[in-house]
Amino acid sequence: MNELYLQDKFLIPFFRDCLGYAEVKANTVTQSLIIEEDLQEFISGTELNKKPYKNLLKKYRGNKKQLLKELIASIQERIASSRNMALFINANKSITLQGVKLHLFYTSDSVIHGNALFDENIFSVVQELPYKYSYQGKQAFSFRPDIVLFVNGIYLGYSELKNNYTNQSASKNGRGKVIKDYFEAVKVYHQHIDSNAMLSDNKKQIFRKDFLKIFEKAIHITTTDIGETFVIRTIADYFDEILSTCHERKFDREKIEKKARGVFKPYPLLKPDADKKDKLKELFAALYGKFFIEKEDFVLQLYRA
Repeated sequence: MNELYLQDKFLIPFFRDCLGYAEVKANTVTQSLIIEEDLQEFISGTELNKKPYKNLLKKYRGNKKQLLKELIASIQERIASSRNMALFINANKSITLQGVKLHLFYTSDSVIHGNALFDENIFSVVQELPYKYSYQGKQAFSFRPDIVLFVNGIYLGYSELKNNYTNQSASKNGRGKVIKDYFEAVKVYHQHIDSNAMLSDNKKQIFRKDFLKIFEKAIHITTTDIGETFVIRTIADYFDEILSTCHERKFDREKIEKKARGVFKPYPLLKPDADKKDKLKELFAALYGKFFIEKEDFVLQLYRA
């Protein structure tokens, strides 16, 4: 059983049939980690957005592309100022553009609507997403997360899959891969941006927030091998230490990895003796179930306490 088999034969059907996610092709995701079709559908076709969207479109003289472009720019700006996507969603359930309010996320348990509006949120899953970052017109970094999640077209987080049938465990190889990818990304940031004396500190921060968002803005990053699943919510806490080892030209990933493993913890199971697939169902329902996504900001505060 390899990673692709795990995705195709179990995880993707589970996300689709049990959790209610739509599978989306990787080529529909922009470099800004937005699924534009999902975002467009949500802002123009859902209950509370239909009328304000029509009014807003008039201000753009019917130019849907320009409206979407400016909306995405505003969303990206807000994401950049949020610690992660859980806190972003909690603080930005709606957004105002040219004086018109659009909803970005519908909450559950509405006094008036119950869960009817919540059910209109569009949750999507993407396999093998090629994440690439270009600097000054040249590709500086790339990697390919196994499974990436979105809500209403907006990035949530990703999962790294490992195959314990060929001695690839989430505990060792999965956690190591996540930390290695982040370390290499920070290393590239150091080489191209941090070491550039022509850039102001503010400009460097803008580049960092854009470049490293797939790691640092995730509600969490997980790795699983069916038997175990590990979760990290605070990978950005290691940025300064990684950057320091780059400044010293030591590039000591082993030291960082050892520290990060201390918080890259196994997710606690309610039924630890269950079948492996049942364990995975429990874990992924808890981590990626729609209602759990909504509550993740609260979980994050407990985690960091």
